[in-house]
This record gives sequence, C-alpha cells and structure tokens, in this order.
Amino acid sequence: MSTVRVLVVRLDQTNHGSLGFSVSHDHGIIRIVRITALGPADLDGRLKIGDHVLSVNGQTLDGVSLGPVVQMLRQPASATLAVQRRVRRVVLCRPAAGGSYGVVLRTGRRQTLVIQQIVSGSVAAGSCLKKGDCLESINGLCCVRMTCAVARTAARGTQQLVLLVA
Repeated sequence: MSTVRVLVVRLDQTNHGSLGFSVSHDHGIIRIVRITALGPADLDGRLKIGDHVLSVNGQTLDGVSLGPVVQMLRQPASATLAVQRRVRRVVLCRPAAGGSYGVVLRTGRRQTLVIQQIVSGSVAAGSCLKKGDCLESINGLCCVRMTCAVARTAARGTQQLVLLVA
C-alpha cells in the first residue's frame, strides 16, 4: 500500500549561504534533485532526492517557477520546508518457527537504513521489499540516524514488523 508522507524540516544555511540541496522544476512540481555531501540537508538526514517541496517558510510553491523558489531558499539564514514523498507500508509476520524476517540492512550514505539483501525463502522474499529500499520507520520508530544494531533490537522479539519504505 502506497501513501503520501509530509515532513516539515528546518535547515540552517552554511557560511556559504547553502542549505545543501538543489531543486528542479518538473511539470509544475519543485523536486529535490541533489543533496550536497556534508551540507545541512545531508547532515540533517530527513530530505531525500525526489521529495516534492510543498512550501518554503510557510509560502506555498503552487504555480511558482524555479527562479523565485531558488531566491526564497537563498534569502534567509534558515528555511523551514514542507516536503512530500510517497512511502509504502509493509507488514511482515515472523515465521511460526521464530526465524528471522530475512532483511539484511546497511547504513546508507545519508544516515538512513537501506536494505542490502533479502534472504531467499524468507518472509521478506515474499513481500514487495527490494534491495536498495530506504526504511523510513520500523514499528513506528523513525529510522533517521538509526544504526543497524538499534534496528535489530527494534525487530527482535516482535511477531510483526511494520515498515515504512521509500
């Protein structure tokens, strides 16, 4: 099941006046197309490439062209963005024998948890999960800056794993 998630993110500019991401205008939608390594957006970890920027500092971007949006992002020392992204809700039920869910994780470049492998024959293998999926949450816990060890602890002992995946 796919759903839309809206996030509000506040970022402070660097000394060079950057928030650490680039946007483009795609069929009337402002999208994040690049995140600068070690910039404010990268260090915060919540923005993703492909996010639809809905507003900047409370000003909606409906009908606004790229030039004015770039100016809005450069003006203040900080910016509050509302962004939207599509996520999938995936529910995995632990096998009766008490085995693992069959998901191997790694820490991604942007402080996110990424599916590195789906174990063949596992519960996860029969789901819509795929290698490279980014986890947004595990059983309601936000995955931003979560380590693989904490993710394993969150899943251990549960009979059901509820994931939000982008």
